[in-house]
Amino acid sequence: MTDQGFKATHPSGTELQDSDESVKSSMVGLKPFKYQISKLEAEFFNEFKLTTEFNNVAATDTVIVRTSLIFVKEQGWKVDDVEFIGQLTGH
Repeated sequence: MTDQGFKATHPSGTELQDSDESVKSSMVGLKPFKYQISKLEAEFFNEFKLTTEFNNVAATDTVIVRTSLIFVKEQGWKVDDVEFIGQLTGH
């Protein structure tokens, strides 16, 4: 993973706090779409249903995420960027 890719997936300063609350998430129905930009660049658009449950109250959204990959000589494919494109609520 590149430094930029790491920053995109884990923003600086994000920390989990101790809590008695319950949070669960699950993902189903992954639909991956690959777009080859060049021999050294590719993008994946992933659509999936994400259910998040907080204190036994669940909500489900259809989510779309774009992941950019670059090919680094002698290291292979690396994640360069992750972008939350959007969500379709209530589907």
